[in-house]
Amino acid sequence: MLILESPHKSEYKHDKKNFTLKPKAPAQGYTGRNIESFIGDILKKISDLPKDSYNLIISNPIPYLCSLGIFTDKLNTKVRDNVWNAVWDITNEKGEYVIREDFITRCKQYQPEYIINCCTANLKMNVTSCLLAHGFNHNLYTAHHPSAWKYQTREELNILKVKEID
Repeated sequence: MLILESPHKSEYKHDKKNFTLKPKAPAQGYTGRNIESFIGDILKKISDLPKDSYNLIISNPIPYLCSLGIFTDKLNTKVRDNVWNAVWDITNEKGEYVIREDFITRCKQYQPEYIINCCTANLKMNVTSCLLAHGFNHNLYTAHHPSAWKYQTREELNILKVKEID
């Protein structure tokens, strides 16, 4: 399972007249092209990954457009990070983190053999901590966001195994 923090504006069709967004598919545009080009190189960096074929699930912990990119021509990372953190911290009347719980429920349904957290740097630790707190500590890795993969040589692509907790 490959984790990206939230959908990008290119993952939606924007109907400006009716002011609606219709989902297309995950990882469209630049990020999707980089995943397609470099995922094999990233997977080769996992030393205990058996040679096999795998289904790749791309998951967003927050399934909503946090960048508010339909309103701007350029990504504003401060806006995205602030909106993302505010949504991540939403609680219900019982004090439960509803978005986090939804994400963990989806992770349990997916039953991933390997998880690669590719959220952007400012949001990566929130997702890693959540996964660890819910027992996803086996075969958990972190890597740079796919938008950065193109700027590294294939040898420089980094993937780090997250230390298991007892």
